[in-house]
Amino acid sequence: EERNILFISLITHLSLYFQFMSACKIVNIINYIFGQSKINNFNSPLLSESIGDFWNRWHITLGKFTRNYISQPLIYFLRKKGFDNKYAYLISTIFSFIFIGIWHKISLNYFAFGIYFAFFVLFERSEFFLKIKTSIPNCLKKAVNIMYTQSIIVIGYSFVSRYLENVIIHP
Repeated sequence: EERNILFISLITHLSLYFQFMSACKIVNIINYIFGQSKINNFNSPLLSESIGDFWNRWHITLGKFTRNYISQPLIYFLRKKGFDNKYAYLISTIFSFIFIGIWHKISLNYFAFGIYFAFFVLFERSEFFLKIKTSIPNCLKKAVNIMYTQSIIVIGYSFVSRYLENVIIHP
């Protein structure tokens, strides 16, 4: 089973993508029929060029909720307590992604899922990562960034893919 975990994670990622994309389209069709405004909750996450970009494009309403009610208030609170902006951002990012993980299910796997993605969002702001990005030739930059992002996402689903049996349409 360990050998198949990346394949299962890839299927999980693609299945969630198509299910979530379809659900968002159905909601917007129903909104149109009843004269309601379109809800933008999904914005081409497979074209994301970073983990931060992915989470800004995937489940946009959850991201906005987390930003408005966890991340920004926590940064404000920590800055008032004397924390440097860098550390306030670090702490708020970790708490926000832990929240996103356990929002889906309270378990160690989803906690680890949140920590994993917080790590990559923070890593992408490091000088080391920025140097790596600038070393990529411009003609390859977009493709390399998308492949990097989707690889990290697929690996991240390995923490939780076995818990999504009731959600995923399996092959």
